[in-house]
Amino acid sequence: MEGTIIDFNVDRGFGFIECEKYPKLFFHISNVKNARKEEIIINKKVEFEIGIGKNGLAAAENVRIAGMQQNRPAHSQGQQDKNISQNQQTCEYYLPKDTKNIIQINNIDNFYLKLNKTARFEKDKFILFKTDRGNIQYKIDADFSKVNFNKIKSNFELIQNSYREKGYSIEHSQFSPNWRLIVGLGGESVYETSITLHHIYGIPYIPASSIKGVIRSWIITECFNNNESEAIQNQTFCDIFGCPEELKDKKSKQKIKSYYGKEHAGKVIFFDAMPFESPKIEPDVMNPHYGDYYNGKKPPADYLNPVPIYFLTVKNTKFNFMIAVRENINTEDTKLGIGTLADITKKWLEKALKEHGIGAKTAVGYGYMKS
Repeated sequence: MEGTIIDFNVDRGFGFIECEKYPKLFFHISNVKNARKEEIIINKKVEFEIGIGKNGLAAAENVRIAGMQQNRPAHSQGQQDKNISQNQQTCEYYLPKDTKNIIQINNIDNFYLKLNKTARFEKDKFILFKTDRGNIQYKIDADFSKVNFNKIKSNFELIQNSYREKGYSIEHSQFSPNWRLIVGLGGESVYETSITLHHIYGIPYIPASSIKGVIRSWIITECFNNNESEAIQNQTFCDIFGCPEELKDKKSKQKIKSYYGKEHAGKVIFFDAMPFESPKIEPDVMNPHYGDYYNGKKPPADYLNPVPIYFLTVKNTKFNFMIAVRENINTEDTKLGIGTLADITKKWLEKALKEHGIGAKTAVGYGYMKS
């Protein structure tokens, strides 16, 4: 609730708040979270919760002076992080009361939980990064020091061995961003942007569905002139990705039968691409200059101010890609290539990552990979 201090006894350490529901609500200085005694003065605006006082009547708890910084535990990772942590005090985060009373936000070691479950709020929106004249005012730090990357690598190898025992052919390779990679920019989030993070480890990864989709799209573009109905008539394409019974052609509007004439499951399994070492996450910014114009409010002109939108990127991080192929048949395809399904798929994986890129904003240079 919101209210105004109408009385405060400095010597005895208690006072009263006036709000819409209570004309005179008791509070004690021990329940004021972000101010010294001399800063608690009459007419100060406050935010608070309703609790029960010693006499059984309603009393204000968790009182916070509006516009004041809130005390937060500082980082222990160098003086720069400490300075950033002090600036982070300008932002509030909201959790259930009993959780907030026991949690120390800077001790959350899962970046997924820290970013999404303790989202910081300022004025009228959630924020993940803030600067002022080039100086970092606020930053949600990603600390992966407690992630057991050896265990992730071990699990990766266990999956390989498991599929080999079942008769699958395995291909795996490493790629890292040429510059920066954006994964899951448009995902659901309280922020204006998002990033795909593993819900257990809290690390960035590339979902298998994205990998499969990028390779499939690149093959359709490169080999079939961006015509999907032509692609599903190709046996190798159907063997790799699977295909429906038929597909409506965009130009002729006629239904085109696939190569197998029925729904066909692909023989290639794509896996999530994971890092085996601590990834590096850095914020980046896009600056829409004519926000009011895009919203239909004003014509574009120099009097409109750019509104920076921050998002998180991954750089200098190696991702491990893997595919498993059931029935690794040989093929001589004039469009996709000659070799086994595993060889052809691996070749197009590399071409798609290097020439097309993966993730968001590939048109401006993000997401291109190198081996």
